[in-house]
Amino acid sequence: MSRYLLRLPALICCLLPYSHLLAQPLDERQARLLAVNCLQCHTRPASTAPQLGVAADWEQVRAQQEEVTLRHVVEGLGGMPPLGYCSACSEDDLRQLSRFLAGITAASP
Repeated sequence: MSRYLLRLPALICCLLPYSHLLAQPLDERQARLLAVNCLQCHTRPASTAPQLGVAADWEQVRAQQEEVTLRHVVEGLGGMPPLGYCSACSEDDLRQLSRFLAGITAASP
């Protein structure tokens, strides 16, 4: 079993308390999608991906329109594969996960 899957329950427990900062919090399913898809790169400094919790990494993402970010997620950009390898993600999931990763809160522009 993958070491990431073994950590999944702990990741979900750690992430859900912070999702209240979003306009619409992550649900448990979205937290699982985040853990098994997004965090594979966005928590590995050796990757070229912006890192979760590093605000400076996400400045350009937060500065652009949400539709541009969503297009980049869907089509892939740089080292990010299309859909971030998340074939189970809906458009709403991708929006919510992008907001969470970039630190876009209900009070953000």
